[in-house]
Amino acid sequence: MSTIIEREKLDTDPVQLMREELAAAQKDRRPISRFGLAAKVAEQTGMPQDQAVLLVEAFCDEHAECTPAYLNNEFGLFWPKVLAVIFTAAGIGVFWFGTQVMHDKRSGWPWLVAGTIVVGIGVFQWVRSLERFQIYSRQKRAEKAARLREKYAKPWG
Repeated sequence: MSTIIEREKLDTDPVQLMREELAAAQKDRRPISRFGLAAKVAEQTGMPQDQAVLLVEAFCDEHAECTPAYLNNEFGLFWPKVLAVIFTAAGIGVFWFGTQVMHDKRSGWPWLVAGTIVVGIGVFQWVRSLERFQIYSRQKRAEKAARLREKYAKPWG
């Protein structure tokens, strides 16, 4: 069975696949990105992801310049991680300032509490980004399973 799937992957023309996918997206009025197109080419042809990205970039530069590199839902996964790093760095800065205040024989506990809260916000953003990634991964797995069920469904009768 795996040789049949591999043979099907080798027989798939990636350029034709990209043309069909862009035409279907335009017909259905659904957004498509170069990233999504590269993922589909890599999945259906068995091509390595980096080569698929280069092929899609070259194809889109020549034939579909208006195709965006990423869609909002593909790019939005990384912003909570950036916020987490920023909040954590700010929290560490507040901790440092609190220790400097304590070295001057003043009360530094409000700064330590504030630093704990800011680091907590950073940790919350990091966990939230992981949850979003898990939801996104679950959606992609469900779409792939539905395609495979549809492709290999046995006819009744």
